[in-house]
Amino acid sequence: MVSNLPRLTSVRCRIPKARQSEQSWGVHIMGDPEVSVEESLLRHVAHDYAFGLDLRDGPRFARAFLPDGRLTIIFERAGLEPSETIGQEQLLSTPAKLNIYDRTMHFLGQSHYEIGDSSAEGLVYCLAHHVSFTESGGSDLVMHMSYDDEYARDATGAWRMAHRTGTIHWMETRPVDAPGAFMRSQG
Repeated sequence: MVSNLPRLTSVRCRIPKARQSEQSWGVHIMGDPEVSVEESLLRHVAHDYAFGLDLRDGPRFARAFLPDGRLTIIFERAGLEPSETIGQEQLLSTPAKLNIYDRTMHFLGQSHYEIGDSSAEGLVYCLAHHVSFTESGGSDLVMHMSYDDEYARDATGAWRMAHRTGTIHWMETRPVDAPGAFMRSQG
């Protein structure tokens, strides 16, 4: 594993001193197309994860991981044990667990990767929206998260997650207007 990627252990993080002159979070190193291509491929894996959840597509979600891949979710400062999901069978069923919500949208923010030949590490920010509708509106449980990722290449050479640790730093509940109710009120 590439070991110089900072781990986000609280809401504060920093760019390694050796990388500060090269790039900032989420910005490709100019003049190095290989880094840009590899970062794009890793970002695509993160997109498969998010779309798999939001579309309730178990195969797409599980495809983001190696066959023995692990997903750990940590609720920061909640005093709860982390939840663990290990292996394709468990990963395939993960998106269905979100069926308690009417809609989810995982918006990926900035990302940073440290890339080796056969392994990589990444840090990806996310706002995960979990919406439940009522006749008059509803609520949106927004999780402010970061993902610490360990990637490896599979047998075909494609990047997959070996281990993803999602940390929920804080949550908020927002009221939402159901589109139909809003349009009827405008009249």
